Amino acid sequence: MDFQHWAHWSDLANVVIAIGTVVLAIGLPWTLSISNRQESLSYYATLDATYSDIQKQIVEHPHLVMPHSTGKTNEQLVQYDAFAFNVWNFIEAIYDYSENKPELLKTWECIIIYEANLHGEWFKNPENHQHKFKRAFFDFIKKNELVTGLPDFKGHHRDLVF
Repeated sequence: MDFQHWAHWSDLANVVIAIGTVVLAIGLPWTLSISNRQESLSYYATLDATYSDIQKQIVEHPHLVMPHSTGKTNEQLVQYDAFAFNVWNFIEAIYDYSENKPELLKTWECIIIYEANLHGEWFKNPENHQHKFKRAFFDFIKKNELVTGLPDFKGHHRDLVF
């Protein structure tokens, strides 16, 4: 084989590499965009399903949206305590997801405010927040004044090691 034959294959290889580079340059951002959009949709779907479950619990047990203990049975008080924890855990999930997707806070802002107003007294009790929620979440609640009269955080968290 002569030099021109190898030069032809070398030129062809360069063209293939150039095309591959262009495809990669376009394809990688496109793939990341799709992945990012799928992640967002996953966050929204998870939050929507969780909040739907919360609403179903209210339909089944209307006393759950009445945070005061007046007239409730012991069983209803236990149910409310677990329900309020679930609601605050849901709000913390929004907070956690919004670290990657800040627009989630805007989307869920009205629900966060509504639920915080409804279940703020539960969260205000140190037994209910100091060991059940992260310090950063507590600080977020306090900074945004979602619960008025919130005492200082005195909880302690230790880092678990795997």
